[in-house]
Amino acid sequence: MTEEQKIAEKLETEYMGRSLFYFERLNSTNNFLKNAAKELPNGCAAITLEQFAGKGRRGNKWIAEKGQMLAVSVLIKHRLNAAAPPVTLMFGLSAAKALSGLFGRDFLIKWPNDIVCDGKKICGILCETKISSEGCSTVCGIGVNLLQTENFFEESGIPHGASIKMLTGITPQPDQVAAAILNRFEKTYAEFSQGQESTNSVFFEAYNALCVTLGKEIKAQTADGEILGFAKAVNSDGSLQVECEGKTVNLIAGEVSVRGVMGYV
Repeated sequence: MTEEQKIAEKLETEYMGRSLFYFERLNSTNNFLKNAAKELPNGCAAITLEQFAGKGRRGNKWIAEKGQMLAVSVLIKHRLNAAAPPVTLMFGLSAAKALSGLFGRDFLIKWPNDIVCDGKKICGILCETKISSEGCSTVCGIGVNLLQTENFFEESGIPHGASIKMLTGITPQPDQVAAAILNRFEKTYAEFSQGQESTNSVFFEAYNALCVTLGKEIKAQTADGEILGFAKAVNSDGSLQVECEGKTVNLIAGEVSVRGVMGYV
């Protein structure tokens, strides 16, 4: 059975992942879908276990050594209602719930797009949107640490990183993880893409419940320097509302790096 077939038999989706490209090795799953978006159907997914030119938010490298990390990207061509929650938040919530369901641990969200467990980063998410005369398309990509050891993260200078096997003792099956994320994302996207007030309220209640950033003192590195404040809420546009020196500051995800004052989260 091919890797595509292993993933396909675990899918419960109508369209996400039904068109699927699996690569033994690829520069970037996000780049593949972005470059071919015009010819590909909505919900098309690209997956690899060896990514050698991936990137994270703010241009940080996101590289998957062979078999150690899973990279999954999915193409969304539907135009979101302007009032809908940002797709990055939808994807993050979906990934956190999918992993919690698979491994029986609390996988939480560090705003805006890291998935953490026991205070360690397990996944990074990057969503990239392109608007053209043909419409709007968004590629949502996630890198999931599967098997790396504690020594790997120490030697790589990533003390806040960890893998699923490190923290759970379970050896994750890549096809199972990929399918679970796609299954959950389609369900989340269907529930909240219309931007109705009642469903938005349910979405942000669910997101905030899993967001470890909220209710904490945080420090944010901005273009103008570092600010310290108290993370109060995630706004409907996906920005982080921070109370800083008696004022409210709304931080935009693509422009800042946020960490807890006492550590990564």
